[in-house]
Amino acid sequence: MQEHKMFKEQGIQTLEHTLLINKHDRRLFYLNPADTKGMSIDYGDYLEEK
Repeated sequence: MQEHKMFKEQGIQTLEHTLLINKHDRRLFYLNPADTKGMSIDYGDYLEEK
């Protein structure tokens, strides 16, 4: 995912072990709360444009 690189360039770690694909073909992963002032943030996109 290109987004991992984008977040890394901004100094935000992604929790790559949380990467999953849900039943709606959406990729999800979480950002490290240590880099987001304690907030739990998930990021998602679709495998293909719909």
